[in-house]
Amino acid sequence: MNEEQKNIETCLAENILSEVANVPTDPQFRSLVEESFDPLQQQALQQAGYDGYIKVAGTHQPYTFTSQVKQMKSNLILLLRRLWRFPFGRGTAASSAAGSSAPAAAGSSSAGSVAAPIRSLADMWQHYITRLKGNPEYGIPSRLSQLTDLPDAPALLADRKISEPNAIDGISLLHQMSESSVELTKIEDTNRGWTLDKAYSLERLIALFPALTEIIYGCKYITKSLTDTRAAYTLPEKLSFNGLEECVSVPLIAIGEGAFTGNKEMSFPALKRMGCLFCYQGNGWWFSSISTDTLRFDALEEITSAGGGRGAFIEVPCPNLKKLDLSSVKSMGRPLYGGRCLKGLQELDLSGTNNVNWCHSTYPANISTVLLLLKIKEGFADNLNLQYWSPTLDSSNLQQFLSNFKTYIAERLTDKGTGLTLTLSQEVRNAIHAAEDEYGIENIIITKKGWTISPAPN
Repeated sequence: MNEEQKNIETCLAENILSEVANVPTDPQFRSLVEESFDPLQQQALQQAGYDGYIKVAGTHQPYTFTSQVKQMKSNLILLLRRLWRFPFGRGTAASSAAGSSAPAAAGSSSAGSVAAPIRSLADMWQHYITRLKGNPEYGIPSRLSQLTDLPDAPALLADRKISEPNAIDGISLLHQMSESSVELTKIEDTNRGWTLDKAYSLERLIALFPALTEIIYGCKYITKSLTDTRAAYTLPEKLSFNGLEECVSVPLIAIGEGAFTGNKEMSFPALKRMGCLFCYQGNGWWFSSISTDTLRFDALEEITSAGGGRGAFIEVPCPNLKKLDLSSVKSMGRPLYGGRCLKGLQELDLSGTNNVNWCHSTYPANISTVLLLLKIKEGFADNLNLQYWSPTLDSSNLQQFLSNFKTYIAERLTDKGTGLTLTLSQEVRNAIHAAEDEYGIENIIITKKGWTISPAPN
């Protein structure tokens, strides 16, 4: 053929057939397919309640398929769109329903066994679009905005499954529960928005899968405690609550007269409000403990008085917890701790709030005797009661303590301190007074900022 486009009526039939036969090998064939299907994709998306055509078409344009025959492109587009609608092959339950009124084949047991066409491409689009719409009730997000090509649709759904990274692909939940050699070590929930409202669900998971070392929760709310037992218990090494925003009606974990071992880290990247983190359920809290050594609160804004427990945020001894960053907290509606729960704490950051709620009044026991670094808010402007903070100070740590106290407490108090009081333990008060010539902490607090320090040194 010549380079100029020819009318199809002037072309030999064998030349037309030859070009049609070679179309799938044309490097621009994909562009032809996209130009054919884009309007039909738009229709399918609109039926699903999502208008994604502009994005789809914008991704595919410009359409670059050309032919030397003027009518070739339009005829191929018509053919492809007919194929799009045409049912072919043997089929599915959905399509067999449409043909169930047909007579049963000879020897068949029922009309339902009649062979039926498989989905047309349009039906396949609709099938994936329906799945990609998600389900807000179960916290499954929509991914329609990511859909541009039918071949890509299954990949967008590939991670929607119950899985364990190290398990044999396709192994069933029943199989994992029933064979001793198959140990489930990690469970990850990628759904968001749902509410965990089954009591003691963590206990049940551990009972079913005792080899678990990591659980990643996606729930947005928790309304039932994860545990409620008085027996010693082994927790997974890592518990992450990636979707959790609130736990205000119940304690997260309730413990009785036993040690909860195994856990090293709990993280709450999205948590905004919480009442009681660890609750003591029983008598004689000194027999209980939890092994957690790292607590991560990236977004926690409020420790609320709601949430049950005996009144404190942490009511169970955490002997391994050395650092606690609560710098995102703006409001403390309940005390930070009860009893001697934070005896091993070395660093505490409360630099986001003006209402430092130090300890449970019923249990005014000393907080950690090794706590050398406490950070308060810049411009702190409320009475500050630290009377139960009495670290053991000697030549090995005294200078570090005094330097930290000057930088992160004294210098952060508001300059308008008239009428405000900083209450210290007698031991801390004496240490500050004795080092006044070197550190000048009293001068900063009393003279420069106008605060009162209680008690007087002795």
